[in-house]
Amino acid sequence: MNTKTTQRGGLLSHRRPGGFTLVELLVVIGILVILLSVLFPAAIAARNEAKRVAAKTQLNNLSSACEAYHSQMSAYPGYLADGVWESSANEKRLSGNENLVLSLMGQVGSGSVQLPKWKSGDPNKYVEPERVGAGPLSESGKLYAPFYSPQEGELLSIDSGSFSGDNKIPELLDRSTGVPLLYYRARRGGTLPVGSGAGENPVFLRRMHNMYVFSLDLVSSKGQLYDQRRNSLLSITAASGTANVLHNLATIAINHKLSENPSTPNHVDNIVGAGYLFIHPGNDGIYFHKAQNRTDSTTIPSHADLVEFDDVTYKGGT
Repeated sequence: MNTKTTQRGGLLSHRRPGGFTLVELLVVIGILVILLSVLFPAAIAARNEAKRVAAKTQLNNLSSACEAYHSQMSAYPGYLADGVWESSANEKRLSGNENLVLSLMGQVGSGSVQLPKWKSGDPNKYVEPERVGAGPLSESGKLYAPFYSPQEGELLSIDSGSFSGDNKIPELLDRSTGVPLLYYRARRGGTLPVGSGAGENPVFLRRMHNMYVFSLDLVSSKGQLYDQRRNSLLSITAASGTANVLHNLATIAINHKLSENPSTPNHVDNIVGAGYLFIHPGNDGIYFHKAQNRTDSTTIPSHADLVEFDDVTYKGGT
């Protein structure tokens, strides 16, 4: 080893020309690896929490808009009656999300036939997307100011994929993933928490968002494909049947503290106690991803297990 020996004050000292030994480099690298192993997961967790906070803020703002709408209209948003979704064809043409958009931000339509009169057929013939945001128009002809002002990237028309006939009406989206929010409006006088048709007298009608949750190839506003049909526990395919979907949606919807049979969520003795329900798809863009279920079951075991999912839900109104 090349060293220089000098004498200072009667003491000998050995000094290398400069640089680190291999052992010193390995020690430094080891320290950096340990720091990264601690900091990297913390950074990811912080980023995910920031997205969750943003999701909650978005749903809170939409809730405020729904309450403002209710104070004016004595009803929660939704131009079209739930009976529209009784048709298996219509569930592929229009969503509860788009129904919300029309109510909060403005009627789209032309001529003497307005979209609230629509019962079947192609809704695109009534759609003028540029009028969205001009304010809702009542059937009596009164024009209201918009009840909601979306942020950039929050209101766009997306391709809901091969399952749907789709339309030109823009959707309210999660700004992070570009995937639509789910909005269910409560039916007055409903007794069963969730149902597939009006004959079951449900509070929330499951079929309002089939055009999203049944999609094998939902295209987000970011251009990414999401296979909801095979991954979402709100899809009949992923949940292995309609009964399991109703169970899962009821687990999300009911008030577990006030309900008599929370272990059987979709039961007439259980209470929803809300005027509307929002579901935000979370960071993965999938509505209640089956991979996040703590068991291999196709049903969400209990209300307590909802914390295992990255989805954000919001129930409001009465």
